[in-house]
Amino acid sequence: MSEKKQLITEKDFVFVQQDEKIHDLKFDTKPTTYFKDAMRRFVKNKSSVVAGVIIGILILLALFVPIFNKNDIVTSQEDYRFLPPRWPGFQNTSVLNGRRYVENIIYDATDEDETKHHPVGYDNEAIVGEVKLTEGTTNFASPYASGGKVLISSDRSSFATGIQTNKITADFALNDYYLEIVTDTELNRDNNYEIYVLVYYNGPNSDATLVVLQEQSMKYGTFTTNLSDVVLSSRPAAILEDEFTVQIGVYVPATNSPDGTRAQLYLNKLAVTTTAEENPFELHNYTDANELLLRRSDKEKIPYRYQTVISGNQMLYEGRVIRASFEYDYYKAVYGEVNRIIGISDLLNARRDGKVKFDLDPAHSDHTKPDFNYQIVMDTFEVVNDKTSQYREITFAHPRQTVKAGMTTIYVYNYDVVVSRYREMGYTREPFFLFGTNQRGQDFFKIVFNGLRTSLILGFSAAAINIFIGLVWGAISGYYGGTVDILMERFTEILGGVPWIIIMTLTILHLGNNFGVFLLALILTGWIGTASVTRSQFYRYKRREYVLASRTLGAKDSRLIFKHILPNSIGPIVTGAVMMIPGIIFSEATISYLGLGLQGLTSLGVALSEVQAYIYTDPYLIVTGSLIIALLMISFNLFGNGLRDAFNPSLKGVE
Repeated sequence: MSEKKQLITEKDFVFVQQDEKIHDLKFDTKPTTYFKDAMRRFVKNKSSVVAGVIIGILILLALFVPIFNKNDIVTSQEDYRFLPPRWPGFQNTSVLNGRRYVENIIYDATDEDETKHHPVGYDNEAIVGEVKLTEGTTNFASPYASGGKVLISSDRSSFATGIQTNKITADFALNDYYLEIVTDTELNRDNNYEIYVLVYYNGPNSDATLVVLQEQSMKYGTFTTNLSDVVLSSRPAAILEDEFTVQIGVYVPATNSPDGTRAQLYLNKLAVTTTAEENPFELHNYTDANELLLRRSDKEKIPYRYQTVISGNQMLYEGRVIRASFEYDYYKAVYGEVNRIIGISDLLNARRDGKVKFDLDPAHSDHTKPDFNYQIVMDTFEVVNDKTSQYREITFAHPRQTVKAGMTTIYVYNYDVVVSRYREMGYTREPFFLFGTNQRGQDFFKIVFNGLRTSLILGFSAAAINIFIGLVWGAISGYYGGTVDILMERFTEILGGVPWIIIMTLTILHLGNNFGVFLLALILTGWIGTASVTRSQFYRYKRREYVLASRTLGAKDSRLIFKHILPNSIGPIVTGAVMMIPGIIFSEATISYLGLGLQGLTSLGVALSEVQAYIYTDPYLIVTGSLIIALLMISFNLFGNGLRDAFNPSLKGVE
């Protein structure tokens, strides 16, 4: 097979323009400066930008919240303590609505009028939804409990205990009196006890005769006896009277137990009954443990309470109570409407101020005498200024009362008025506390940002001074090296070997805990970290070629430090400097938890330390403040990382 020869033709040639100019292409990018390039890289780091925005917002809030928020954070306001967080627009949601679900609140059902039954300490008008009632027990005597058992307990194992009635006088021949004492069969364990009666046969002020009704034993349950037969059968032969004074008692001997077990007894009942119309024991009888123990605080019933024998205490055990669980609107309870008796003068002042209007009854108003003599025509009452008038309506007019003022007779008129409490306080709408209120009834949102302002001022001031000292110290140590570096490093090692919390605590204890002392304590060792980073960066860059070239050309040390080495090592230094600010805030918060917080100023650490005791009952206080610190810490961290990458010279020109 023969190969074909390929012929070259004119079409295989291309003409080239010989006079065409050949040159480099135009640069696609424009020349820029070091800081412009750094900012361009920083802006492209979205997380760092967001963090910077958050830091800016927090700083603005710290600056302007204390200025524009007019809530008082100096005076304690007990009525507004521990209001939960409430945000505008969240009134009908399940969160941040100013409500809280409360459980196991003692329920007052003692009033015969069921409409007046209510959870103790809570307003029925502020309860949202239904109230769930459950039966429970309590070991504290109260007017809202009933029943239960009396626990008699000695003070220590070597002491005996017991109880006995006060002196009671009765005619034991005229009537039969039956004593019944019930000891609990389930709760009593391994305790001997004795039942006795003291009889004063020779008069109530004479020596008593001890008559034992039941010897010491562990027979728990119901004990009954005819008290009249016992008293009369033990009567001395020389005594002819039938009326005697007696005291009934229960005695529990000491256990002397090596393990400290005390003498105790659960007593369910001690009562004396009779078939006669009058029973002198009736007021002394105990069938309700709660009622018996309440006699201690009732002056009228003190003579009928039981005395403690030898030593010990009388305590309630498993008294019956009703407990309520419900959702409660704390803002309505504090700022809602309430019925109040108002004098005519207050209503006349409100009319003069243009808040309400009404007519006066000319037949019952004496205009020649003080305002007390005026009477309102109730049907004419009307609210004029709905936003500022605290009086909403008049529900009842009290009859005229005559009051003597010297030689003058004053006719006083009072009215039941529905009062809006938040308008009375000067608000035009129910207030909102975004972080709730603290233990003194103060707006915790304002306290947190007022404290954050102090903490930020402290943080920025200490950081600026520490960075300056650290840069100078680290630059000298790292640049010159040798003996200078060794001496300076040994000094920083000695100073840094002492824990910062000890230095801060000693400084505060000796010089006080004002702002200046805090700043001094933070500066004493705060610069060491920056100095260490600066020193390492100077060791890294000082022998680079461009530094040697500059030195060869005659550059001075100051120029080499500030123009060539420091700008190239600024990335880690900036990151450390930025992270120093939240670190200082944390340090201040930590020392505040030890009770050494700033005096005279509310810092974020002081604000959190004051509410840490309420972390279980009102956790929103510590949580909101902690979230601000956490947000600040995370934001500064991301912001610092972004600045580190932006100022890294090795990344110049990198996307």
